[in-house]
Amino acid sequence: MNQPRSPRMADTTPGIHRGFFFVPRLTDSTPAAIAHLMRNSPRWTWLRSCFCFLIGGAASACQHREPTQVSPMLNPQITVVETPPKPLPTDLIVQQAPPIPPPSQLAQQELLPTVETRIPSVQHQPVMPSNNIQPVNYEPKRQGLLAALQDYLDHRNDDAIAALKHYPTDDQDIALVTMPLLARIDQGESFASMNGIQKLAILESLRSLVKRLSKSAPLVLQHVTLAKDRPLRYGEVIPRQNSNYYAGEFVDVYAEIVNLIDFPNGEGLYNIRLDVTLELISAENKVVWNDSKAFKKAGSICSRNDYHVAASFGLLRQLSPGNYTVSITVLDRDTNRTAKQTMPLQILESKVAKR
Repeated sequence: MNQPRSPRMADTTPGIHRGFFFVPRLTDSTPAAIAHLMRNSPRWTWLRSCFCFLIGGAASACQHREPTQVSPMLNPQITVVETPPKPLPTDLIVQQAPPIPPPSQLAQQELLPTVETRIPSVQHQPVMPSNNIQPVNYEPKRQGLLAALQDYLDHRNDDAIAALKHYPTDDQDIALVTMPLLARIDQGESFASMNGIQKLAILESLRSLVKRLSKSAPLVLQHVTLAKDRPLRYGEVIPRQNSNYYAGEFVDVYAEIVNLIDFPNGEGLYNIRLDVTLELISAENKVVWNDSKAFKKAGSICSRNDYHVAASFGLLRQLSPGNYTVSITVLDRDTNRTAKQTMPLQILESKVAKR
């Protein structure tokens, strides 16, 4: 774009002569030159001058030339004064604002009017517990036993013992003795597949457990019978085929004692302290004869479980024939337990028994 010329550099020459044609020059005084042609030239000259003016103006727009001297052929009475252009204000700054990006989807949601939603309050009626609900019975001991078994399976023996501390002593003994056997079963190892040493260890543990528990169990008499002859050793007895006796005959009684525990004495020998009582009771429930003696047996270097009673007594000759009952009572003085059993006995007539 051509910059405007200052007034002192303005060219007042309306045009120049180029041969036959007069070609006006596109300057700041061009409007005055066109007015001069319209007043002093013929019509056809004026039209050609306009055509040349257009061509010359386009050429002068592409080429800058220095102002020339005023031709003496122009009318000196015409004076063209160039009006200086008004300068643009220096404080006017035109800046193109950057385009405003469209709002994002989130911003559009934020610009949406907020609708306050109120949730209606619901008042619930209190639910009363039913009277038919029964409290659950928990078994904390079972949980402790399961925890002890899991600790034993994980080879944490100390934790397994600690998990059984809240149980009674006898229950702890049962759990600790049976736990190794249960662990082997859980791991798929049956008792039949164990070697001899493992089986003996388990059996010995079970025997020891039975002895420890037997002292708190009831004292029992088993295999109580009238023997044909007086037995000498444990289990070596021939039971009598019937219970018929004559007055004056001897009666042999055999009985095995169960849950009897012997204790070591001062000499380190195991022995027991028993009192054995025999009674003969008539059909009228009257004791017609009785006797009580201390049980005497030699001590043993180890604990025994073959204790039995072998006692004998003679029937009085003055006893009347009839039905009687033989009663045998054993008292364990160490544990103050008592065991008692009875057997029927019949006394026959008209014969004096001889031994």
